[in-house]
Amino acid sequence: MQKKPEIYDDVMYDEDRLDRQLVVFSVQYAFTCLLFILNLFADRTPVVYDAKYARLSQPCPQISASYFSKLYYLWADSLLWKGYRQPLEPQDLWEVPLVWLKN
Repeated sequence: MQKKPEIYDDVMYDEDRLDRQLVVFSVQYAFTCLLFILNLFADRTPVVYDAKYARLSQPCPQISASYFSKLYYLWADSLLWKGYRQPLEPQDLWEVPLVWLKN
């Protein structure tokens, strides 16, 4: 029996190419994991807010929440626990910027 010629023999089994692909993938994966971990931390609260946020007396914590906190709504935990323990009053609620209220 004669072996059928493989079209991609030289490409698939090139050891140097496979090694380079492994190194590039490993570096890319490491940087992706690092970026994900860094996104879990919140940014520092700005010293000077944008003009639309400056006049808020109780700004919504979502403004400065991290990606992870926004994804799982962890920024709202304090209000949810407060509402669980006692009825919420209007002064307990956060103010939202007018930009968020416009359609």
